[in-house]
Amino acid sequence: MKHIKILISGLVLASLSSCDRQQARMSEAAEKCDQAVHTGALEAAETLCTLALGEQLGVKLKPAIRAERLLKLGKIKRSQANYAEARLLVAEFLSIREDYPGSGNTATASGLLEMSLILAGQKQWTEGARYLLRAISSAGQLDEKDTATLLKTHRLYVGRVEIQQDPALAAELSAAIAEIPTPRDPDPS
Repeated sequence: MKHIKILISGLVLASLSSCDRQQARMSEAAEKCDQAVHTGALEAAETLCTLALGEQLGVKLKPAIRAERLLKLGKIKRSQANYAEARLLVAEFLSIREDYPGSGNTATASGLLEMSLILAGQKQWTEGARYLLRAISSAGQLDEKDTATLLKTHRLYVGRVEIQQDPALAAELSAAIAEIPTPRDPDPS
């Protein structure tokens, strides 16, 4: 009986050790993904970010970490014009954020903006405008780069929505953006 307890303890420790190695491998993949994105190596970033999600290893991440990695991979997929996959990833990100609302408004605002960009890529202007309006309402949470992207995206959407002859939605977009301060251009000197 004592030998069985020792054997079980050994198996549990080996299992935990294996989990620790998998977690370390996924964390390393996430770091390398960031580096690959920074250097513009999107194919490598896609592979690394997919590994960082842990699905191939059967690892279940904490929701906040999973959400962060889903958004990053969604952005990569959009950059590669793989809008269908990007949309699924960002939709899952947003779903996690709704389930765990205290996990960060900045990321949620960025995810809403990302979904509007994905939908623009799919030319789904009306649906995308709804996400853009939600992103605009959270614009105070965005950094300068995302705020600048938000303003550019807004101009694109207003023009497209006007072409689709939806003046009410165009007016709603224009009214919402009026509250956002325009980021200053960097000092050229």
